[in-house]
Formats: sequence, structure tokens, C-alpha cells
Amino acid sequence: KITPVIHSLHYQWNGYMPSAVKSGENGALIDNFSNGLNSLTNCIIGKNKAEALMAASHLYSFIPDFYSLYRTPISPEIKRIRYYTRNAILNAMNANCEQADSDINNLKGSWSIYKNTIDKELQEDVSRLDFSLIELERVIKARSQPLSDIKGRVAMANIQSLEKSSEKQSQQSSG
Repeated sequence: KITPVIHSLHYQWNGYMPSAVKSGENGALIDNFSNGLNSLTNCIIGKNKAEALMAASHLYSFIPDFYSLYRTPISPEIKRIRYYTRNAILNAMNANCEQADSDINNLKGSWSIYKNTIDKELQEDVSRLDFSLIELERVIKARSQPLSDIKGRVAMANIQSLEKSSEKQSQQSSG
């Protein structure tokens, strides 16, 4: 099932590259994404699920930088928060404790900056995400893999909820 998806990604990536260059990308981001896509493809071909998940997460780490090339209704920083959260979960699940701790620290820094830019009308979503990230950090530092998975899913759902609320608010403001 994944083979057609990965083939499609390669075609879409090839079609997008000229736009990225036209938007001002200097080449390093393009090279890094290309290498990440190739790495993901190799992991999928090798049928190693854990490595494929990590490779997919690594590939996603470049998405916020691509979004920052354009004017978007909401900050690309929410994509970076999603990346650090997902990566922390995956690393915790794979018992890569040092990297999970590093991801949590990066997540806290990114979230700390981003949450201060969010409109006060979305405070309930912000608070919900804030508490879920605190809970995620706790269980990752406690080295609890099952709880890291559960708390991680809660945090990811809250990220998605905040992103949807932000997009909706942005549409209402511009409409």
C-alpha cells in the first residue's frame, strides 16, 4: 500500500522543486529534503517499520522551513511543534532516551515562542496543548514507553485541534 504513496511523493517533489527555488530557497533545504525522501524510500523498501517511521519524521522536519518560504494564514511554527512532538514520541518508543529528551527540549523552546503569538480567543486550545505537552515531557523523562505513546497521541490531537482553530480564525479574520 505504501509503494504508490512513496512513488507519488517522488513525483510531487520533482514537480515542486522549481517552485521552491523560485521562492528563494538556496538549495540546502532542497538537498536535505531530497536526501530525506531517498532515505525514507530505502527504509520502506527494506520493510523496517521503526526506521521508516523515524525517516518519515526526519523528512517532515523540513516542512516548516518550506512553509516559511510563503505567506501562510498561520505560523509554520505549528509544523515544527508537530515534528518535535512526533519525534520525541518515536524516540521514546524506541528507547532512544537522549534524543527524546533533546526533542522535548526543542519542543519546549519552540512552543514557548509560538504560544505567545496565538490570539487570546484560542486560549482554551492553547491551555489544552500546553498541559498535554507537560504530561508528555513527564512520561518521557520517566522513561515510560506505553504512557509516552498515549500522552503523545493526546498531544498530537491537541496540536491538530489548535491548528484547525487557528486556520478557522484566520479565515474569519480575512473573510
